[in-house]
Amino acid sequence: MNHHPDLTVGVIQGLGWLYLLLGVANAFWAARSLRRDGYFGQTFEKITGFEHIPKAFVWAGYSALLMMVAFAHLATHSDAADFMIRLPEWFKDSVDMVVANPISYFVFSMTLFILIVLLRNWWVEPTVAWSLLNLSVLFLCLSMTDYDFRQIVGKPDNVPIVAMLFIVAFFTWIYFSRANDNDRRIEKGLPLREKDNGGDEKILVWPDLVYTELICMVVLTVILVAWGIALQAPLEEPASAVKT
Repeated sequence: MNHHPDLTVGVIQGLGWLYLLLGVANAFWAARSLRRDGYFGQTFEKITGFEHIPKAFVWAGYSALLMMVAFAHLATHSDAADFMIRLPEWFKDSVDMVVANPISYFVFSMTLFILIVLLRNWWVEPTVAWSLLNLSVLFLCLSMTDYDFRQIVGKPDNVPIVAMLFIVAFFTWIYFSRANDNDRRIEKGLPLREKDNGGDEKILVWPDLVYTELICMVVLTVILVAWGIALQAPLEEPASAVKT
C-alpha cells in the first residue's frame, strides 16, 4: 500500500473545483471577447470554410472543455490510481533535470528574463496575458497531482508564497503595460499617462504617505489574521543558537 499516493479522491475532487472556477472565469472572458475582439479574418475563413466566426468562439469552447474536465474530477469516486488526468512522468523528469542543474536553471531564468523584455509589446496584450495566466493555472493544477509538489505548496506557511508568484506576475504585467503606453505617448508627443491623470497637480506630503501606509497596514493585518486562522499557519519561532 502506498502511504503517499500522488492522487486521492479528495485531491481529485478539490482540483475539480479549481477547474470549475477557471472554466467560469473563461466564460466571462468569452463574453468580453464577444464584445471587443470581433471576428476571425479572411485567412481563417479560407482555411476552415466558415464565415463570421467570432473570436469568442475559441474561448467559449475552451471554457466548455474546462467544465467537462471539472465535472470529470468532481464525479470521481473510484480508485484514484486509475485517474488519467495527471502530470506526465516525462514532463516531471524534464523539469527536474532543468531545475536541479544550477547552470541550466540560470540559463533558463536569464533567457526568460530577456524574452520578457524583448517581447513586452506582445505579451502585455490582454488576450496573450490571459492565455499565459490560463497556462500557469493549468500547470499548477496538473502539478498538484504530484504528492511532493502538493505537500510543499499546500503547507500553510507556503500558501502566501504561491499567491505571491501570481501577484508579482500581475504587477509586472501592469508595469510593462503602462510603460509601453508611455513609450507610445512619447513617440506621438503626448504627455505621459501620469500627467494626463493629474499627476502635475498632485503633491504628496508626509500625512498623505502615512495615510497610505496606514491603509496598507490594516489590510495586510486582516489578511495575516485570516491566513493564520483559516490555514492554521504557525508563526516562525525565534532563532535558537542551540538548533542552528
